[in-house]
Amino acid sequence: MTVQIEKTRFNLWHLGGIVLAMIMNAATAGGIWVSLTRDVSDLQKQVSETSDTLHQFQADLSATKSLVPPIQFRQEQQTQLGAENKASIAETNKRIDRVVESFGGKLDTVIESINKIATRVEVLGSKLDDANKTDKTVYRTPIFKP
Repeated sequence: MTVQIEKTRFNLWHLGGIVLAMIMNAATAGGIWVSLTRDVSDLQKQVSETSDTLHQFQADLSATKSLVPPIQFRQEQQTQLGAENKASIAETNKRIDRVVESFGGKLDTVIESINKIATRVEVLGSKLDDANKTDKTVYRTPIFKP
């Protein structure tokens, strides 16, 4: 018995499918590569912008630090002026209290004097009223004709 070995047939459709799959894989790999490259360049751009922003922030911070001592000096001056004004206001309030007390005492004296004068005026008014009252019978005597 002899065994015959058949030759393998070459199918172009299989080869075309394999080639098509390889082309699609290559296209997909190329698309992924382009996407990754673009993402990497975008990240590098963002890092560059962030670095520039950081350098600008550091420059602004150093400029701001140079302004802090004058601002602290002004704040201390304002605090001292506020304390002096507070002491001045307290002294002024004391003086005003003394003036109000003395004015209040003088005002009480004036009120008492005015009340005494008012009482005297009332007494004099009632005396005048009494003096002006006349007996009506004296002047109304009947007239007799003979």
